[in-house]
Amino acid sequence: MTWHNPREQKFAYGVDGRRSEFPAKLSLLGASVVILLACAIGAAPQTYSSGETATQPQPAPVEFVCPMDPEVRSKTPGKCPRCGMTLEANILEPVAYPTRFKFDPPQIPAERTVRLEIQVSDPKTGKAVTQFQIVHEKQIHLFIVSENLEFFAHEHPELGSDGVFRYDMTLPRPGTYKLLADFYPQGGTPQLIPDVITTSGYTRSLAASIVRPEIDLGPKRGKNMNVELSVEPAQPLAGKKTMLFFRLNPSEGLEPYLGAAFFWLTMVKGGRELQMHALEDWMEKGYQAFSVMEKHLAVNDFFAAGHYTIADIALYGYTHVAHECDFELAAFPAIRAWLNRVVDQPGHVPMDWHPAAQAAE
Repeated sequence: MTWHNPREQKFAYGVDGRRSEFPAKLSLLGASVVILLACAIGAAPQTYSSGETATQPQPAPVEFVCPMDPEVRSKTPGKCPRCGMTLEANILEPVAYPTRFKFDPPQIPAERTVRLEIQVSDPKTGKAVTQFQIVHEKQIHLFIVSENLEFFAHEHPELGSDGVFRYDMTLPRPGTYKLLADFYPQGGTPQLIPDVITTSGYTRSLAASIVRPEIDLGPKRGKNMNVELSVEPAQPLAGKKTMLFFRLNPSEGLEPYLGAAFFWLTMVKGGRELQMHALEDWMEKGYQAFSVMEKHLAVNDFFAAGHYTIADIALYGYTHVAHECDFELAAFPAIRAWLNRVVDQPGHVPMDWHPAAQAAE
């Protein structure tokens, strides 16, 4: 069982302890005079030589901030273009929430099912937190990474009525693993709580288990994602800031999700009922693709070469009818702006345009 508690800081305040040389009554009288003078000065309006009353300082303007991406800020309410969360005004300063990781069996065997429980406590009352905000469609995101980086899992434990998240996991091999719990208590601040565990009977030191892979920045292809990494500067220097840029592209594109949803929801009578079992997956994968597009379009007007190309034509088709198949683009301002730029291109025609009908007119 592991507990993570916020650090407590204690401050001591004292007086110099010197004795007054004046009689007690005189000291009290002097204190009363000082208080009366202070009240009189505070009540009187402050004026300048010109006779004008000093203006009161203006309150600081309200700034709306994304709880998950604090660098995303706006002068007006809205949605975060990165994660879609509602921007909040006067966001709270970060506060750590005590978090307990409990394992059953506590020895944490490898290659066997282990029940993991995660309990979050209110830092003020100590009571279990039972309400969490939905972030990326889930109340909690759990990441599990092996010491050799060969195993990675992104899971979503279920929250019980008692305020405990539960998840049954199976670690594939003996070793040391790092866990990261990502959640957002209602009325609190976002949390990313780490924990390190070692399976039963594993004795190899952590230093000996560290993997030192060869440097390889080439593109990588996963099960459903293509990933490219670039760094700036191209040759990182020790002690100097290095920027990492990841480009993520769903390898299957929009068509299997947005295209399938459009076909069944708009072109097939009763299609919604026939494909109800697949709708949730279509929506999840479709929004993942939109998030990738949004991040690219937030800093680019078009998808390739810095100008309008066939890449934009290919992606425009399904994207501009997303609203017809239950997708909501309100949280993707960059995509909406891009759709308008495509419409403004010379020679653009809508999907229902027919040359023969236009010629007859």
